[in-house]
Amino acid sequence: MSTKQEERHAKSAGKTASMPQVAALPYRIGDDGQVEILLITTRRTKRYIIPKGWRMKGRSDAEAAAEEAKEEAGVLGTVSKHPIGQYVYWKELSRMSIQIRVSVYALAVSEQLWQWPEQDERTRIWVHPDRAAVMISDRSLIPFIKEINNLRTTTDRYP
Repeated sequence: MSTKQEERHAKSAGKTASMPQVAALPYRIGDDGQVEILLITTRRTKRYIIPKGWRMKGRSDAEAAAEEAKEEAGVLGTVSKHPIGQYVYWKELSRMSIQIRVSVYALAVSEQLWQWPEQDERTRIWVHPDRAAVMISDRSLIPFIKEINNLRTTTDRYP
């Protein structure tokens, strides 16, 4: 979505309302039994984030989060039916700031694609949750990363 589209969307949402987004927290259990988190870079500033975006018409929020992970990070898997939590941030647009409320869904990654829509715009990296907590640009995600770190086997998944 372009900045102008975001601004129109924000104006239609009202000045005091927060706008909803969805995010996927991709994870896998490595061969050593340790959890790994997938981080991606932002397009412009190259900060580390998780895949996120706007809700999608005709899709549940969980499905939209999984689609963002596919488009932005090139991964497929099983997404949790319910968010593992929410956080709020302020998005700076050219003419205004808007409050965004992000619902975060766990995504147990089962496949990593060799080609995906945003592969030329982003870098992806698998890291241990302790390292992810240091690298992630949005500190509000640290509790979610720590929660995912408690998983130890492929059967310890979010439903």
